[in-house]
Amino acid sequence: MIKGGKLTRQQLLIIGLLLAVVFVVFVLPSIVTQSIDIDSDTQIIAPVNSNDLAPSAIAEKTRYRQQSQSLLALILSLRDKLQSQSVDLWAQAQFKNTMALIAEGDDQYSYGKYQQSLESYNRAYIELQELEILATEKLEQSLAEAEQAIKRADNADIDSVQNAVFLTLAIAPQDPRVQDLDKLAAQFSDLVKAISQGNQAFARQQYELAKGFYQTALTFIPEHQRTKDALGKTQAAIEFNTFTRLMSEGYSALDRASLGKDSLDKSPAENSHFDKALEKFNQAQAIYSQDTNSNNLQSQQAIASLKSVEQALAQLNNQRSQYAILQQLRAATELEKQELWQQAELIYQNILKADPTLVDVKTRLIQATVRAKLNRQIVSVLEDPLTLADQGVYANAQQMLADARGIKSPQVKLKTQIEQLSLALERSKIPTEIVLLSDQQTQVTVYQVAKLGAFRERRVQLLPGRYTIAGSRKGYRDVQIELKVLGTEDITPIQISCTEKI
Repeated sequence: MIKGGKLTRQQLLIIGLLLAVVFVVFVLPSIVTQSIDIDSDTQIIAPVNSNDLAPSAIAEKTRYRQQSQSLLALILSLRDKLQSQSVDLWAQAQFKNTMALIAEGDDQYSYGKYQQSLESYNRAYIELQELEILATEKLEQSLAEAEQAIKRADNADIDSVQNAVFLTLAIAPQDPRVQDLDKLAAQFSDLVKAISQGNQAFARQQYELAKGFYQTALTFIPEHQRTKDALGKTQAAIEFNTFTRLMSEGYSALDRASLGKDSLDKSPAENSHFDKALEKFNQAQAIYSQDTNSNNLQSQQAIASLKSVEQALAQLNNQRSQYAILQQLRAATELEKQELWQQAELIYQNILKADPTLVDVKTRLIQATVRAKLNRQIVSVLEDPLTLADQGVYANAQQMLADARGIKSPQVKLKTQIEQLSLALERSKIPTEIVLLSDQQTQVTVYQVAKLGAFRERRVQLLPGRYTIAGSRKGYRDVQIELKVLGTEDITPIQISCTEKI
């Protein structure tokens, strides 16, 4: 195909070769067979006169001549191809020897030694074919060496790549692989420099700086695997450093959170330290949480790192649990100091729900339960001392008082309760005189005390308590009066008479 109306150099070469073949096949034979006048002083060996040969010999020589001509056309085409591939750069000696064979064949042909020229041409053609194969081998070898040099990307490889580019461009400039190599070679020295700088920074553990150099290198050859591997290794080092820093910060926060955990007298650590530790451990965990699916070294590092995070979180949860228990114990201790035993009892119960193995808390719970129960019983009596009128309640109250007095080093509230209960018990046995008035017609009864019958006025001694005074009269509606005797007040006379007829 003619591009732009002009013949390319290769197309011109092919046309020339075709014209040469036409000349050799059709024109040259007629010229060679013509008689040659030889001057008597010129000593040239004249070709054998075909008139002296038998027809079979003439036919044989003609065949050798035609074969030589055809083979020569192929030789010229292959020679020109090798010269276009700069054969002198990579096989100068071999090509020179081959050209000598061609010249020898030309001399033999010119003297009509067609069979000998055919043999020389054959040998030359075979050597040219070998050179053609060698060109392909040189091309593939240079491309392979250049590929390996680019993969290594060492300073020593810069010259190797440049030499390979020079040779491959000479052999096969139109080969897409050669053109790609030429493009890569233009960026190769910059790539090698950036990689070298990255390696030096990595060796100094300046990982962020190394990362920048490797990223720069990838702008020159984006698919360069060694650079990608180095960048991945650097990123892994950065991640590990970040992971180590976060874990260290997490443990530091955990240590601060643990202040005061060994004694109830120490100030409690701020709960924010636990939150800070949890935040750091979670951030560290996030670094490797996506890196455990592939079976590679980085994933092994990720697995080990995530395991250490799990251990740290377990330690955090354990210390946080201990801290929470400690805080509850502090609160329970304060409640005990305030003699709020029931609230302290609830706290101890909640702690044991979380961890039933805490022996000290079990002991504290027993004490708190006993004191809470005693407190409830005393309060119940003191809130309604009239219940002491019941002999069972009175007996229980006496036992409460004994139990309370048996407690060593009673606090203010208990001392007050002991005094109040003791006074209540004493007052419960001091009777109060009650004056009852009636109409001498009504039958009066004080339930659980006595039937008083009919009277105008009657005085009765009643211990503190609740009483019901009833009156009944035939033909009249019964009456009842509820009476509360506290033992500390003056009670006005009570009128109890049935006055409403039925």
